[in-house]
Amino acid sequence: MGHKVHPNGFRLGSYRNWEANWFVADKDYTKVLHEDLAMRKFISGRLKNAGVARIETERSSNAQLAVTIYTAKPGIVIGKGGASVDALRNDLEKLFGSRVKISIQEIKQPELDAQLVAENIALQIERRISHRRAMKQSIMRTMRAGAKGVRIALGGRLRGGEMARREWDREGQVPLHTLRADIRFGRATAKTTFGVIGVKCWIYRDLLAPKRRGVELVPENLARQADAAAIEARRAAAAQAQAQAAQAPVQSGTLQAAAVNQNPSDPKVAAANVTEQVAGERAGGGLRQRAPRPPGTPASQAERRSQPGTRPRPPARAADQPRATPAQAGAAASEHAMPAAPAEVSPEGVGALSAGQAAGEKPAGPDKETGVPVVAAAVEAAGSVVASAISRILPTPEADKAPEKKGPKTKSAGGEERKRPEAAAVEEADPDATS
Repeated sequence: MGHKVHPNGFRLGSYRNWEANWFVADKDYTKVLHEDLAMRKFISGRLKNAGVARIETERSSNAQLAVTIYTAKPGIVIGKGGASVDALRNDLEKLFGSRVKISIQEIKQPELDAQLVAENIALQIERRISHRRAMKQSIMRTMRAGAKGVRIALGGRLRGGEMARREWDREGQVPLHTLRADIRFGRATAKTTFGVIGVKCWIYRDLLAPKRRGVELVPENLARQADAAAIEARRAAAAQAQAQAAQAPVQSGTLQAAAVNQNPSDPKVAAANVTEQVAGERAGGGLRQRAPRPPGTPASQAERRSQPGTRPRPPARAADQPRATPAQAGAAASEHAMPAAPAEVSPEGVGALSAGQAAGEKPAGPDKETGVPVVAAAVEAAGSVVASAISRILPTPEADKAPEKKGPKTKSAGGEERKRPEAAAVEEADPDATS
């Protein structure tokens, strides 16, 4: 718990560079480091009202110090006619005993710099402005400037409280664990009459692509390399085809162009193919022409139905027409199935045909003279058999059945039928009536 990491130092090397760029021997490292810290403190105290965001230093081998000052108010740093910059340079040369070169860089959007935002909040707290109001206004201005997220934290005796506390506010997103996130961090101190209040500010701008050494093998570069290899292969194939075409006998038209270059994307080959296709379509032999219909094939559906040997469609039954009996239905089915047999067909021929069908032979074809199938007689006979079978299967009406006369009979214990007593008495009285 409590292991905090400085956002700027955490991202050194990925996209952020060091603010001090110099290298010295081990024995001089401590001396140069303290000189650098003292110089930064001196410049920050001298240009306190100039809005200095950061100071970068660079040392060369000839004992020359280059200082770059990033400020939101370059006019205050430069002064009238550059007098302030000259005075600052002379003071630095006297303090550190080396030549100093000062360059000034202007910050276009101070609302997106965390250090400037933190210093602005500290100045407002020193002027006894409410810390919550200062935080809200700073967050609102930063988000309006184009930031994706901002977080501000204050710690100390806020509003003069007896016990120090910590308050913070945030808007948007601040991904502190993402190395590619461009997060600016700054901190300042507000010195009030009731104590010191610390201010910290995090501003998240956008995601950045990390710097890579060497050639980046991104998909775009790989695709370009693949395209270049394919182009080289096509050129080699075209050269080889040209060499073979020079040795082979000269051809004419499209065949010669295809032999010279087999690449269909070549403009000459494509133009020749299009010309050949258009000429074929105009002549009637192109690929898009519909194949001719075989001879004897009917063009319309009506012509197909009128062809001999096709099954005609049965006529529609009217609503008031009575239903056909089973015998009539069997006869109609046999009539629709095949044409009626001619009268000249003999029973001997029908019997022979039935025997041949029973043996598994195929039915005979149509008669050469009449054109009527010989099987029609057999089909008619089968229709009559089917009709009789249907009439036997179907139940007969109750009116056709003769009512059975039941006499006054009883059964005895032995199973013999006996007449009722009333009937027996009548028979004894008048035996002729019963006979």
